[in-house]
Amino acid sequence: MGSGIRNKYHIGINSNGFMLRGTPENPAYIKSDAPSFIQNANISDPQFAQFTGAGWQNIGQTDWSGGFQRLKFKDDASFMDGQGVDTISEYGNVSLQHNFTSAARITGSHSYGAHFVHDTDLLYGTVKSGTAKIFKLISAGTLTPLSAYAGISAVNTMSRFGNDTLIGLTRTSGTLKTLIAYRNGAISAFRSTNPIVRSVKGVGIRAYVGEYIAATSGDRLSYATNLSAFTSAYNAGKNRKIKRIEDLNGSPYFFIEEDRKVELFRWDEFGERAYSIYTFDDLTSWGVTKYISLIVITGTSNGRSVAFAFNGARLWQIFNDQLSDTSYNFSNPFVYDNNLQTKGASWDGQFWFPGLYGKYATVQYTPFVNFANRAYGYAITGTHIRLGYYDTTKRQLSGTVEGSALGYDLASVDKLLNCANVNCKALATGQMMEVSYSTDDGSNYTSLGTLKFATEGALTNKKIYFPSGFVARTWNYKVTLVGTGTTTPTLQDISFEYRPVPYTKRRWNISVDAGNNVKLLNGQIEERDGKAIMSQLWLEKEQKRTVVFEDVDAISAKFVSAMTSANTSARINNARGFPPKGRIRVRKSGVIEEMLYTSADGGAIKGITRGQKGTKARAYTSADSFDNNYTVLVTDIKERINNTDQIKTESVATITLLEV
Repeated sequence: MGSGIRNKYHIGINSNGFMLRGTPENPAYIKSDAPSFIQNANISDPQFAQFTGAGWQNIGQTDWSGGFQRLKFKDDASFMDGQGVDTISEYGNVSLQHNFTSAARITGSHSYGAHFVHDTDLLYGTVKSGTAKIFKLISAGTLTPLSAYAGISAVNTMSRFGNDTLIGLTRTSGTLKTLIAYRNGAISAFRSTNPIVRSVKGVGIRAYVGEYIAATSGDRLSYATNLSAFTSAYNAGKNRKIKRIEDLNGSPYFFIEEDRKVELFRWDEFGERAYSIYTFDDLTSWGVTKYISLIVITGTSNGRSVAFAFNGARLWQIFNDQLSDTSYNFSNPFVYDNNLQTKGASWDGQFWFPGLYGKYATVQYTPFVNFANRAYGYAITGTHIRLGYYDTTKRQLSGTVEGSALGYDLASVDKLLNCANVNCKALATGQMMEVSYSTDDGSNYTSLGTLKFATEGALTNKKIYFPSGFVARTWNYKVTLVGTGTTTPTLQDISFEYRPVPYTKRRWNISVDAGNNVKLLNGQIEERDGKAIMSQLWLEKEQKRTVVFEDVDAISAKFVSAMTSANTSARINNARGFPPKGRIRVRKSGVIEEMLYTSADGGAIKGITRGQKGTKARAYTSADSFDNNYTVLVTDIKERINNTDQIKTESVATITLLEV
């Protein structure tokens, strides 16, 4: 078995065999758990340390004002995610956000195109082949169509220039004008040179436009001071679109889109040339807005929501979505309530918080503009566009807050979870909270329990227990808040009781026969003398390296067929001598995987639990083998010599081995 040495010896250390020898007063073999000091580690959340009792540790979230998007728990009021909830209006509390009220609708299968606030009017343009429209919203519920151009397929852009709002259009065919102005409550069309005006921006005394030029199959940046004579400034190139023009510190900046690549340029009005600032290699569904003294660029990159800030000298990333919610929409950033707003996330210049997230029926609004001190959004329902505003008299029906992964302070140690302690404001009629937990980094959640007014009345706290014997290394929590649409339950804090249960390490105190003429298991006499036996042991200790220990119950076998990283059974050459249940390990290319099994019979081991003791499940072939040996350190040696006869030495050495 093992290296083969146990045909002759009781144990083996690095393929060297040793015979055990002891007396009733000094047993030859003692195996025990090494003491663990982890139970005494001060790892509790200090805010809850005073409540620790009976060996339980406590960790809790008392405030959510540190922003979200943090995967690992830090006691700085940060958390992982939150939708439909307000975490900053009232310090230390989580409540349901306000909701959107449907204000107006557009029928006829239109899509969102562009918008702009002109004094006291909200202008809203649509996309629809041949019949795109421009509407004016004067008050919360009054929507008036301003135009319906036959042949206009899209309203692309809007920007203030002087007293006018310039509007860029796309025509399907013909010579319809594609640059128009909104002035004095009416539309005035004045330029038809090119079939698409993709972007427009007033910067100082100039109006800049990005137009599609049919002759070059690409866009051109042009400018005018009087809206009659436009000067060509920069040709973007074939199949390259000038999608946005922005004003930062009085200088024009423009964005060129080519497939999924977006390039940022600055236009030098004095040198009459463009300077490349930065290239986003993958950026889709993107938008740009001015926030404080920054240009903020938001969108999606490689499937993640992203945001960047640019101050004219430096560009840096301010958001990189690591969240599982796919309904974020960063394509229409705008400023409301002094914060940068997107669908699902809000930025105050330092932290990100759950953003505007209202619904119409089951369809979520995409917020896009601040008009008359109200946040407006649009939702597509069937063949209608519905415009709505953020209504402070209504509440979301439900929302969630998700904590970052707890337990990373002892990431490699399992924890026995006892209960969750939930504190809240007194529940009222129709209110409920549900606590859920996840052990796969938030991919899946299981309900732990609820707090319901309907069954428990005006609760202010509740202790919700985990299933008996529930062990996890790290866990996430999610609290779902449910209200009536006018009132909101309010979560104040949540904490968890747990006990660290580290992987126990083995320790052996072994007495080995280090004399001469030792009789082995097969009846032979040991060829090594006592000095050679002891020199080998001392060498193992002094090398300060780990060694392989074959215990008295050592077993080994070879795989008969391949084993994937997901298999829970293995075919082996022979399970004879295997305990019915136990542990095995595979050592491949110097990397070890620990496993547990529940059945060993004939040519198979079954009921295997992979990747134990912090190791990782891997794939194996028939060339690989496994055993139940240990990796240990020789930590102590005590050598006792009974006589000093140079011909025959009787000696017993006591060694201590510690599993690593």
